[in-house]
Amino acid sequence: MDNKKLVLGAAGFIGSQLTKALINDGFEVIGIDSFDETLYPSRRRRESVRELQNKGLEFIETDANFAEWGSILHGVDVVYNLAAVPGLTPSWGNFGAYNSSNLMLVNSLLQGLLDFPSIFLVHASTSSVYGREATSSSLENPNSPYGVTKLAAENLIKSYSSATGLKFSILRYFSVYGPNPRPDQFFAILLNRLTSGQEIEIFGDGLNSRTNTYLDDVVEATTLAGAARSDGLIADISGAESATTLEIVNLVSSEMGVLPTLVHSPDRLGDQRLTAGTGDLARSELGWVPKTPLASGVREMVRSYRKEVWKVSH
Repeated sequence: MDNKKLVLGAAGFIGSQLTKALINDGFEVIGIDSFDETLYPSRRRRESVRELQNKGLEFIETDANFAEWGSILHGVDVVYNLAAVPGLTPSWGNFGAYNSSNLMLVNSLLQGLLDFPSIFLVHASTSSVYGREATSSSLENPNSPYGVTKLAAENLIKSYSSATGLKFSILRYFSVYGPNPRPDQFFAILLNRLTSGQEIEIFGDGLNSRTNTYLDDVVEATTLAGAARSDGLIADISGAESATTLEIVNLVSSEMGVLPTLVHSPDRLGDQRLTAGTGDLARSELGWVPKTPLASGVREMVRSYRKEVWKVSH
């Protein structure tokens, strides 16, 4: 019986935790990652994959644009595509990398899936497809090249579905945070600068608001999507609590017991002013609701960070 799970982007911040959860649930898992270094070095991701291989992960290091899908997809029933180059600001200067990883790679996967019509696709998208404001009433109107590539990938999936009968769910993640954040994420930068006593750069007035979503909650939503196989679902995966950039700084610095020093810079191109995802579809179709309060998630993130810093220093 086909019941293997395939995770693209298996070494990443979310992908590695999804892979771990699937293995812990007893599934046979194949992971693919290219260890792309567009945004940051791959050392920590490689360590994560080695740990997962010790737990039973079958891992393939390759650029999925050129994967041998015929052999890889044999025996798979659900594909989770978390492969992407994320980040708003860098996408203005390196569009080729974003186009390759966020759009062309999806087309390669979809071509491969043509020969495996029973496979269900769970595709990770982003609140950035909405643009400057992402709310329950927002239309898709991306204001960054990153958002453009992610929305194009969504449309590509829908086109294949219409033409070939591909079954899929698309999950739009909202500002995911948690232990061991990507080095380019604001939470990681904030933790490092609070630790070293450096100034914290705030873009604009610091009143940009987010519904941040804890990593474990995002992983749960993603595994539920693979189990539910709700065809055509396009759902926000969003935390329930809104917080501004300044409120996040205060919350993290308070948890660390450090007084922050702030410096303001101009707004960044393509930054989002407001994200406030709605959980209605995720609740009705997947039975998912975010469980982790922001304060609890930040506390666990700081605890994990301190443990990692201690490990490195010793």
